[in-house]
Amino acid sequence: PHGGKSFVMMNLAVGAMNAGYNVLYITLEMAEYEIGKRFDVNLMDIDFDTLETITKPIFDNKFNQVKRAARGQLKIKEYPTASAHTGHFKALLQEYRQKNNFVPDLVVVDYMGIMASEKYKAGTGANSFTILKSVGEELRAFAIEEDVAVLTAVQTNRSGVGNVDIDITATSESFGIPAIADF
Repeated sequence: PHGGKSFVMMNLAVGAMNAGYNVLYITLEMAEYEIGKRFDVNLMDIDFDTLETITKPIFDNKFNQVKRAARGQLKIKEYPTASAHTGHFKALLQEYRQKNNFVPDLVVVDYMGIMASEKYKAGTGANSFTILKSVGEELRAFAIEEDVAVLTAVQTNRSGVGNVDIDITATSESFGIPAIADF
């Protein structure tokens, strides 16, 4: 918790955009507006205080500079915590393709530990190991079926909190996650 998962994923998303890739950033934790502000700060190379106090003409000028320099596009979509699974993501991608002519090269899911499973519904008696392993498998299948890179994160368990040398044994909830993750 508070280890910088969203910060790292956002920086990787900005790097992908700057390299010319289209990015879909799915947030299950933070409001779309807040994620957008974080992208603004990152892309405009300003701090949050400046973002909150700059005038609209200055903001528009900076935003247009970023837009002209951008090689890839960004879409941000918010889902309530534990409400969305890969079926929702597939429908969203289809909608973006049809209505916006937007095809992502990278889908960032912030973050898989608070996703729903398509296979195991809440209250079915499945334990967290089974549910999160299933979420990981579903994300991997989604990446293959949609031919898109997927980036997500998980929290560490108690042994990983405060540890500077984290390995896969510090994965929270389900050791099944690192068994299917590429990195």
